[in-house]
Amino acid sequence: MILETGTMRLFSIREVLRGAVNDVLVCVREDGAGETYYTVWLIREAGVARRILEAFWRRQREMEEWTPPYVECFFHGPRMCFSFPYFQERPLRRFYRREGYRGEERKRIWLGLAGECMATGLPDSLLYLALVQDQIHLERSGRIRIGYMLDLAGYDAGRGEQDCTKACAEQILWMLEEERGRGQIGRMLIERKLDRRGYGHMRELYQDVRLAGCGEGSGKFKNLKRLGKRLRHIDRKHPRRILRIFIICCLLLGGLAFCMVLSQIIWGEIPFLRLFHNPFEMIGTESLLQ
Repeated sequence: MILETGTMRLFSIREVLRGAVNDVLVCVREDGAGETYYTVWLIREAGVARRILEAFWRRQREMEEWTPPYVECFFHGPRMCFSFPYFQERPLRRFYRREGYRGEERKRIWLGLAGECMATGLPDSLLYLALVQDQIHLERSGRIRIGYMLDLAGYDAGRGEQDCTKACAEQILWMLEEERGRGQIGRMLIERKLDRRGYGHMRELYQDVRLAGCGEGSGKFKNLKRLGKRLRHIDRKHPRRILRIFIICCLLLGGLAFCMVLSQIIWGEIPFLRLFHNPFEMIGTESLLQ
């Protein structure tokens, strides 16, 4: 199939979807101007096409510096068509594995999903459809991309930001399932908010994801975990040495406490505690505050 957009000719190389409301094609420029590929919607229902076009217009009115996500809007016979940039398909649910990424890399992916939802030019009604149809792609670099291969039969113009945020949170919860430690705390926080009242805005979810650490921990948490492992190793290898050190510490503390009590009985004070007095408030036995 050849499509005339008004500025170029597109040749269909793959049919992704043939649906009741729309078809989705992967096309390439026929003029040979490089290997530039596009994802194209052919919408056969005029009512759906009109509502989608209205959604794009509303988005443009709401955002002053809005850049349309589509390349062109054109007609192919009676069908309204939209062309979008094409990128390699790497579905998040297929290519995301916890063991494949370090802790900070996984956190960047979670944040990347919420950030991409805020940055995309798609209206909320179409973004919601992309999220529930698993049109989320994970590039090799770890970047998240929202895909355009949508079945518009499920299109609902009434879906808003709250619906998108809930759908995005559910995707993030799926990635948090295998996390431990702080990752589980973040998961519980998001689940609790969804159960109570949900999220009103995507930025609220983004802030909560920032608080959700990874099970591996980082910084001080890693150091403490390493120290704990080392102490357990020493305890297993030299149990008597640990007991001996503990007894010596107890004896030293007991001796120090005995000396302090004896000093209080003999001199009526503990000289060691003078170190914690302000020298400008006490000189000898005279107080400067009187």
